[in-house]
Amino acid sequence: MERKMPKRQARRKNFVSVQRGFTLIRTLLYKNLVNAQQGFTLIELMVVVVTMAILFGLGVANYRSFAGRKTLEQAGVAVRNELKLAKEYALTGKKPSPANPNCEPPNYLDGYVFVNAGVISGIQNYRIEADCSVGANVVVKPNAPFDVYGVTFSMASRASNCTAASVNIASVRFETLGHGVDIASGSCVEITFAQAGTSNTYRLTIDSSGTIK
Repeated sequence: MERKMPKRQARRKNFVSVQRGFTLIRTLLYKNLVNAQQGFTLIELMVVVVTMAILFGLGVANYRSFAGRKTLEQAGVAVRNELKLAKEYALTGKKPSPANPNCEPPNYLDGYVFVNAGVISGIQNYRIEADCSVGANVVVKPNAPFDVYGVTFSMASRASNCTAASVNIASVRFETLGHGVDIASGSCVEITFAQAGTSNTYRLTIDSSGTIK
């Protein structure tokens, strides 16, 4: 005769079976969720990589533009210093050394000239000359390679308070003893710097009073 299982024990067995079933379902759902999460993580990673690449590209472009502008500013500062040197020599009446008969009595010093010597072997050059009352100018600083490679500059005269069309010139002269510059009243000399491979420019101006800006 078969012995029947007590009701309490039967209910417990059924409960265990159901609990195992739920555990199995939960395990399967968890595995699917993990797989889904791994898929989304890969997509998110790709988005992050692409975003970083775009930001990096923009950063490089901005840095190059910034570096280009700084290089032009460096060039402007270098030329401004040379212009100030020529102006200082003229203001103090400093004569060329060694002495040159063109500037010695009965002759005299008229001023100092900053000359755009043009591009030589791919590099911008300039020089400073003493302008004496007779004879040719005396070169005080010979053709000097511009030490900012890739940058060139041009010089132009502009009338009507520096608003008229520009006329290219090769030099500007500072007169001795505070007599100004060889720039007509209301005009200016504009020096424009350009850098190869970019559209960046930088400008210096000299007004008729000799002020360098």
